[in-house]
Amino acid sequence: MQLVREMMGMPSIKVVEHPDMFVRHSEYDMEDFDYIIELRTDPDQEITYEMMEKNHMMTDTGQMGGFGNFNF
Repeated sequence: MQLVREMMGMPSIKVVEHPDMFVRHSEYDMEDFDYIIELRTDPDQEITYEMMEKNHMMTDTGQMGGFGNFNF
């Protein structure tokens, strides 16, 4: 998680896929982002994360706070 902290502290552009999931499992808030851009296949598409949560991809609350599957 130290690498994430260092990157988030840099005065540069960062791109975070699924920032809501990132915020849910980290020490950061949506207010830490200057812009949120959602890409959709059509304007009426509803974006949900139920499949990810059911698969427990981001629900681990271990030492990495939901990012434990990444080998930093």
